[in-house]
Amino acid sequence: GIETLRAAGIAVTVGVEEIACRELNAGFFRRVTTGRPLVILKWAQSLDGATATASGDSRWITSEPARRRVHRLRAAADAVLVGTGTAAADDPELTVRHGVRARRQPLRLVLDRTLRLNPHLKLFTDDHRTRTVVLTAPLTAERQARADDLRADGVRVVEMAETAGRLDLGSVLWTVAELGVNTLLVEGGSGLATALLRERLVDRLCVFIAPKLVGGRPALGDLGLDKMDDALTVTDWRVERVGPDLLIQARFNEES
Repeated sequence: GIETLRAAGIAVTVGVEEIACRELNAGFFRRVTTGRPLVILKWAQSLDGATATASGDSRWITSEPARRRVHRLRAAADAVLVGTGTAAADDPELTVRHGVRARRQPLRLVLDRTLRLNPHLKLFTDDHRTRTVVLTAPLTAERQARADDLRADGVRVVEMAETAGRLDLGSVLWTVAELGVNTLLVEGGSGLATALLRERLVDRLCVFIAPKLVGGRPALGDLGLDKMDDALTVTDWRVERVGPDLLIQARFNEES
């Protein structure tokens, strides 16, 4: 197309705002080239790396300005993903609120391998429940009835492959891409975050750090690293003050 225009005597300049355009379309490029969405992993932690107290209380680690910033992240994503633990403990809405105007509400994805989540959670009962997708293991006869109840209320239930008694995260991301998701924001807890990082399925990080010492539950578990030389390395990282908290945003070297 460029050569045709030039052959017709039309001047064509290539590469204008290329970096900005690549960033604007990063999720689309990731899905087209790899078959999975751009995965952004977000968590909030205390200064000593805890995401909750020893008893499990996590509200609120960070400040109101930081929580508003999370809603901006959601507004920029096509979907938000949480695991069973986060859904059960926090009963999150995973919608865009707090004064942020969304082009549309993101899809709300929840991993629930055995369909054990309470059907009365907001994800399954609020006005946005038709934008909730439950990713679960192949249905048994018992779980089929629970899946039918969710579907009757407008919730989508999608069966996924299992690996060693866990949902196969690679298949999950492929399925999410098939739903038209270019950019996926993961707001799950330590288990989901650790699993995605262990399998090198995270492209970018957004970590909010509050000026508090908690000494409670750590943000991450065992990443399967024996040597410091094997540590996952981030690049293009930047630090921003958000109210009294810090936001560290970074990406992994593997991202093209």
